[in-house]
Amino acid sequence: MESENTAPHDQISPPPDEHDHDEEDAVEPQEEMDLFDWQALETEYLNKMAEHKAEEDAHLQEFASLSRFFGVWAETISGHEQKRSHQRLRTQSTLVMKQEDDLEERRKHYVQVVEAFRRALLMLEH
Repeated sequence: MESENTAPHDQISPPPDEHDHDEEDAVEPQEEMDLFDWQALETEYLNKMAEHKAEEDAHLQEFASLSRFFGVWAETISGHEQKRSHQRLRTQSTLVMKQEDDLEERRKHYVQVVEAFRRALLMLEH
């Protein structure tokens, strides 16, 4: 079903603000324009920049504080890890030394058993 009005949209209604001026907004050419307050604009600009600078400084201070905290944390973890690593080394060394002692005891026992068999064989030969 076709629309009754087939004209393009921009031909139907004028663009906004073209005919929407109030009578109060109309300026007569013979009237002087109000001067723009450039000083107020500059003051507002400087105030906003100071606010943003204060926020930025607060963020940078927080970042510096967190960075120091991270540095302390990293040093602590590093020291703690070195201590744990040394403890692991000592534990492993103790375990290996015990295994070496056990192996030496087995070797001595083997030598004694072999010597006992050798003596027993010598006695059987005589």
